[in-house]
Amino acid sequence: MMKFSSSFTAASALTLALAITSLSMSHAQLSTPVLMHYMPWFTLESQNTHWSMQLKERDGLYLMERYQQTGRVAAHYTPLIGPYSSKDEDTIDLHLELLQQAGVKGVIINWYGISNRNDYPVLKEAADTIIRLSNTAGMLWTLCYEDRTIDKNLSEEDQVAQLQADWEYIRDAYIEQFSGTMLRDVGTERPVFLQFGPETFDQ
Repeated sequence: MMKFSSSFTAASALTLALAITSLSMSHAQLSTPVLMHYMPWFTLESQNTHWSMQLKERDGLYLMERYQQTGRVAAHYTPLIGPYSSKDEDTIDLHLELLQQAGVKGVIINWYGISNRNDYPVLKEAADTIIRLSNTAGMLWTLCYEDRTIDKNLSEEDQVAQLQADWEYIRDAYIEQFSGTMLRDVGTERPVFLQFGPETFDQ
């Protein structure tokens, strides 16, 4: 089973998942499916901060230097396959296979919107790939949407426009293409999504 550098992130996601007792795929009834929080953060760029975290401030080592010198990444557990890119299809396939062997039924993917700010385009590309391959593997998928990725310096009108653009992308790129494995409420058949926050919007 995958380990994450933030135990809070994984534990909180699993708590949310286990609290949802009546979820299903559209074609099969499931009871209390276990879902795993899946982060699309990781790249093999030399200064990827998610592999280095605050340790780089202590010893100045980024990903490759740390792994080459110590055999470790900045986490309690170092992947047996070593550092990886979150958009690498072979890696994702391996992760999904291991999750299935562990009895995990699906993934909750942190999702950061479609804006071109920060590293969000890279994260979206990874999320696109994870959802597509999860669907191919027959695993449930859903998103944990982070509204804090919407620029708070924008006008209220532009913030709402960005929010709408994000959810139109979710509808067109994910729901319409991969609805068969999307996490749904068993009673209403409506899609189930999570939100990290809210921070930008409180309603």
